[in-house]
Amino acid sequence: MIGPRRGFTLLELMVAIMIFSLVITAIYFTLTAGVESFHQGERSMEMYQGARIGLNRFGKDLRRAVSPRSPWSNLAEDERRGRTDPMLDPSHYADDEYLGPEPKENDIRFTGDSKQVSFVVQKVTPGAEPAFDLLEIQYSVDPEKELLLCRTTDSVLLKRMMDWRAFHTFNETEFRLSHAGRSIFEESQEEIAGNIADLELEYFDGKEWRDWWDSNEIIVKESYEDTWRDSGQEEQVLQDEEPERLGLPFAVRVALTLSNRQQVELITEIPAKDADRLYRERDLRPGGR
Repeated sequence: MIGPRRGFTLLELMVAIMIFSLVITAIYFTLTAGVESFHQGERSMEMYQGARIGLNRFGKDLRRAVSPRSPWSNLAEDERRGRTDPMLDPSHYADDEYLGPEPKENDIRFTGDSKQVSFVVQKVTPGAEPAFDLLEIQYSVDPEKELLLCRTTDSVLLKRMMDWRAFHTFNETEFRLSHAGRSIFEESQEEIAGNIADLELEYFDGKEWRDWWDSNEIIVKESYEDTWRDSGQEEQVLQDEEPERLGLPFAVRVALTLSNRQQVELITEIPAKDADRLYRERDLRPGGR
């Protein structure tokens, strides 16, 4: 004899539905977390790649920095015309204090602090007018928009050309007033990388890292000569202390902080600093040439 068929009770159905809901909910949240983690990793990778590209561009421009000792500087031009830099004359100093005439600034500069840096690079544009120029550019970060920016702030040659024309005209004041518009350089700005929250810069002077730099700063550099004692031991004797402009840093450290607080860093040498050493060796030779 077959007994009565027995189905699920309401309680059993409710328990089964609850267990099924918990399993589905767990699967849903696990998948959602996995997808979100994947997208977050993708965004972080894109952010990191963009920062690396911007950092490489920054480093490339730093390596293009023109030396203030180069033949293109206004002080080098003065030297070729027989006008020496008064700040490099040791007779104008007393206890490391400069007492000479008002110094002339070098128009090819490298200046910066921990948050921004400005320097001069060459620009060659075939067919343009002028085809060759020396442009002053500045790197900094806009913290509100989180952008690494490169601003082209000035043209060294345009400024020098207008000064030369004004100096050689009959009425310098009238010339400057009538040509003021032509001498104003149109600044431009380029967004190098996004999602950049902060920028930290340091400059290496050959001995230590600094958080600021000014290529026009005058330093007193000691020079030594190797001599031999009667005992046959070699010693270095201080010859003199020669004032010179700081010029370019040996290297620059750039650290970018991303929006997600990760950091990317680059340390790059400044190749034109080698030219500084060559120019200094040339100046120390008899005749200075």
